[in-house]
Amino acid sequence: MFSFFRSLPWTCNLTQNKLTSLSIDKAREILKRNGVVVIPRELILKELNFKISKIEEEFEKTIQKLNINNYLKEYSLEFHSPDSLETHPAILARDGKSFIYTRNGVFFDPYKKIWKDIDNNLLDYYNPDKNLFEFIGVNEYLQKVKDISNQIISSLFKSKIIYNPYSNLYIYKNVKYPRCLHVDTHKTMFKVFTSLSNVLDIDDGPITYIPKSHRWKGKMRSFASTILSTFFFSDIGNQKNDAVLFGRQEAMPIKTRLLDVVIGNQSSVHGDLPFINKEREIQKLIHVHTFFAKKKK
Repeated sequence: MFSFFRSLPWTCNLTQNKLTSLSIDKAREILKRNGVVVIPRELILKELNFKISKIEEEFEKTIQKLNINNYLKEYSLEFHSPDSLETHPAILARDGKSFIYTRNGVFFDPYKKIWKDIDNNLLDYYNPDKNLFEFIGVNEYLQKVKDISNQIISSLFKSKIIYNPYSNLYIYKNVKYPRCLHVDTHKTMFKVFTSLSNVLDIDDGPITYIPKSHRWKGKMRSFASTILSTFFFSDIGNQKNDAVLFGRQEAMPIKTRLLDVVIGNQSSVHGDLPFINKEREIQKLIHVHTFFAKKKK
């Protein structure tokens, strides 16, 4: 029904270099202008005086030993799904609770004319245990990412306070059909994605953003998409924030190395590309800090 709109020649005319900041100070302008900014790991490692070679070596050993199923049993974490919760999992996470959330959803494949489950192998670990990566210095790195991101995001606002009530660890295990293009919210919300695995190729399923889609023209299309998805049903998914009026030709895949950081305005249209490389048990690990805004008293 909406495929016509997604085939219009609105192509992404930016490169990832244009979204990559060469300094912490310049990150604010890139984020404000495009709704997304890439922070190379070198900028954060410099603040900590860490050497990436040592972290990479130790981290690879950790990933190889990390058996997610055994880990979850050992820590007796609760599992929740949309069917088992009466509220959004983020509400539980705000209380500091640690649990695994497994998403449910569907995606329509217009080529095979079938509906497919999405995200059912994506484990969303709220408030992850800090002992998971303690001995390789990643916790210190993630704390520095949080501090720097808070600084960058806060600089966009004069009358609002930015706060981070919880964090997540996205664990991708055999995810074949990830979330389609969508917005998380039409309100103020930012996510800070720290890559805990290398996502160096399209086959690795990088996150994609449509630059500048958080600005007024993009928001109007997003609002229209929400209305269409809510009342007429979407041909690409069953959630009201699916970006049915946006095409993948507008989106930019963002490739990241271990510890590279992406800050995204979540009113921007974004999503994951499908994975082609499925040989690893854990395809991708992403740590997420979520920031909201509230008015100053």
